[in-house]
Amino acid sequence: MTKILFYNHHANGDLHVSRTFIKTIIDNCKQKDPNLEFIYSHKNDPVLLCDIPELKHDSEIYKKIDPHCGDFIFDDVFYINTWYHCKNNIFGQYFDNSFDCLFYLFNEIAEFRLGFSFKQYVPEILFPNIDFDFVEGIDHINSELEKYKGKKKVLIANGPAMSGQCANFPLLEPATKVIGTNDTIIIYTNEEEGLKLDERFIKSDTLFPALKTKSNLMQHAYLSTFCDVIIGRASGVSTFAFNTENLFKRSPIIFNFSRLPKPNWLSKQFENTIKYNAKVERYEGSDPTKILEHLERLIIK
Repeated sequence: MTKILFYNHHANGDLHVSRTFIKTIIDNCKQKDPNLEFIYSHKNDPVLLCDIPELKHDSEIYKKIDPHCGDFIFDDVFYINTWYHCKNNIFGQYFDNSFDCLFYLFNEIAEFRLGFSFKQYVPEILFPNIDFDFVEGIDHINSELEKYKGKKKVLIANGPAMSGQCANFPLLEPATKVIGTNDTIIIYTNEEEGLKLDERFIKSDTLFPALKTKSNLMQHAYLSTFCDVIIGRASGVSTFAFNTENLFKRSPIIFNFSRLPKPNWLSKQFENTIKYNAKVERYEGSDPTKILEHLERLIIK
């Protein structure tokens, strides 16, 4: 085996959730063979995994592989599908889109193919962990955040949900009603929803101008680690906010409007043993009155 090629046919969030499993595989395999090459084939911006410098990006190979396929060796290359529902949904059917699913998927690969076990690790350290030292624009974000030191910070990740996990109803209009004249709160948002907003509403991408790459999800992930409340639709920005800094080292409220079956990303194996410092909540519906009530509780109280 001269190469390990990870592949995934799906969206940005699918790369984020498995990042620490991939880092751990690379670390273990490099110890055994320093010359081993690591490639990730996917359709997304490679900057999303910029903190794994050993990974080379490929944008074509995954297209030739069935997305439901699993891991296999071909021409001295070990292929690993990182999607929840690969291998004909062998683990997804029991654990759905959860940490549990990825843990069993990658542990089977590690034990039967790579000579180590994920069971040797404390599960919490396998959650998505980003090394922000590799992320562009952090200094500028820090200087912008300093302007609002002492204010409550809320991130509303109101971009459209692409995978049907949430209806794309407006979030900023009810948020403006909730905030009223309160000047102790700053709201960062990635979409303006056609509204004229005052200085308490800050379009998040103004904190990281002139990026060299098209994606700013890593910058949003960093921004989220300074926010007291993170509100989203379980789409890209809110998924990247689901990281070890927010879940275990801080105590923000992470709230999603979504229909995901595992809103706290835990299933039956780990839901009673892994405890977040963050408070993770969700609302499945789209009743405007309920949305307003939730936003009032989250933003004001």
